[in-house]
Formats: sequence, structure tokens, C-alpha cells
Amino acid sequence: MLILPGCKSTFQNTTKAEASKLKQEWDIINADNKFMFNIPQNMQKQDTHGIDSYIEEYRNKSMRVSFDYGIYSDPLDGYSMGPAYKEIKEVISGREAKIVYFKPTSFASEYKYYAGVHFPAVEEDGSKLTMVVEFNDEKDWEIAKAIFRSVYFE
Repeated sequence: MLILPGCKSTFQNTTKAEASKLKQEWDIINADNKFMFNIPQNMQKQDTHGIDSYIEEYRNKSMRVSFDYGIYSDPLDGYSMGPAYKEIKEVISGREAKIVYFKPTSFASEYKYYAGVHFPAVEEDGSKLTMVVEFNDEKDWEIAKAIFRSVYFE
């Protein structure tokens, strides 16, 4: 993993309104040369380990960003009954993606809101990518979408 603090970046497939919400001081995360994405600069990498896939997690006071890159990544299909469920299908960095948003109903959840993006076809070996942003302020849904839309595959 490589973090490039303070680097300016282009945000692929992000509308002008969303891009304006992104701060230039966001960090670029290079996920083991598999893909890149942007997160707010004040997020700290957590110590995580995957069993059958490549995972990472970042946190700050208001949100958690995590991803699972592998053949068993969650396709985000089982959440459509969740309160306030939204689903957006779009192309990000040339790949089909599904973005979901809802309010978790589990009391065990640390956060009030859940958003995720799933890329069902990342590599020929069947690898997929699922990235999740959990947060407590509904306004952070815009930040979550901007993070998802910053994903870049080479």
C-alpha cells in the first residue's frame, strides 16, 4: 500500500458538484497496484488481515472506509430491504459498478449509515472489489459517493 499525502488527483466519473466537495488535500491510496482511490487526509490505516482476499480499513472520527478485493467480495445483493435503501448502477474507471446506501438495522452497528460499491468484474481470475463507507452524518453520503467514484483501475 502506498499513500501519497497531499497529492492532487483527478476524480474519474465524478460530477462537478461532487468534485467541488472533495478537498485537494485528500490522500491517494495505491492498493497494492491493483487499484487506486482517494480518501480524506485525516483517515488512519487500521491493522487488518484477510483470509482469502486483500482487505484494508481506514478510519477517522466520523467514518470507516474498508475494501475487500478477491473472488468472494460481497456483491451487495442482500440489502435491498434495508431502510432508506438506494441503488445506483454506473461505470467507474471503465468498469460496471453498483453503489448501495441504507440504514443498518442491527444494534451492533457502530454507524447509522452504510454505503458500498461493488465491481463484479475486476480481473480475469474472477476477482471482484467491494468497498464500504460507514458513517453517522447523512451528509457524508456525498463523501462516500466521491470516494467510490475516485476508484481507478489501470
